[in-house]
Amino acid sequence: MTNLNNYLNINIITEKKREYSDLQKILELEFDLEINILSKSRKNIINTNKTNLFIIDLKDPKYFESVVGDSECHYIGLSKKPLSYKGNISNVRIIQMPFRLYDLILYIDNLKQLKIRALGQKVSKDYSYSYDKAIFLNKKTGKKVRLTDMENKFINYLFSSDMPVTKREILSKVWGYKTDLDTHTLESLVYRIRKKIENDPRNPKIISSIGSKYRIDL
Repeated sequence: MTNLNNYLNINIITEKKREYSDLQKILELEFDLEINILSKSRKNIINTNKTNLFIIDLKDPKYFESVVGDSECHYIGLSKKPLSYKGNISNVRIIQMPFRLYDLILYIDNLKQLKIRALGQKVSKDYSYSYDKAIFLNKKTGKKVRLTDMENKFINYLFSSDMPVTKREILSKVWGYKTDLDTHTLESLVYRIRKKIENDPRNPKIISSIGSKYRIDL
C-alpha cells in the first residue's frame, strides 16, 4: 500500500501499551509510518491537532464520547463488548474485538484515499493545482503545465505540510533516500519546476526557499 506519511497521522490511545504494541508494529510496517501509543488523556486528543486518526481502546465508553467530536479527526473505537455510538457517525467507527486485521487496514486505507483527494486539489485566485491530473494552471495567463511524476510528488508533498520542509526530509519522503545524499538532484528538480510554473523563475513566488527548506504558496 501507499506510504501514508503525507496524508494521515495515527495515534493509538490506551493505558495498555504492551497489549497494543503488536498492532502498532503491524500498522507501521503495513503503511510505512510511525504510530504513537498515548495515554487516555483529553490533552493528548486535543493538543495533537495534526492527528487525523485516533484508534481508541474503548474500556470506558463515556471517555470515548467525551473526546469524539473535538476536531475533524476520524476515530476508531476498539471494544470487547457490543457498543453503539449515538453521535455523528461519519467520522466514527466501532470495531468489536476480536476483529479481522484486514478490516482495520482496509478502513485506514480508505481514509488515506479520502485524504489524498482532499489534498489533491489546490485553488487560489491566480493558480490551481490538481494532484490526480498532475496539472498546474496559471489562471491569469491560461498556461497549463503538465507535471512529471516526480514534480507532481514534490509539489503535493509541499502542500501536505503546514511548515517549510527540509531538503533532507524531501529526499527521504519523495525519493525514498534513507541516507544523506547530495542535494543537487532536488535543486535541479526545483529549478525545472520554477521554470515551468513561476512568472519569474529568478524571483520565485510559488516555491520559495527558506535557508535549507522549501515551502509552497498559491
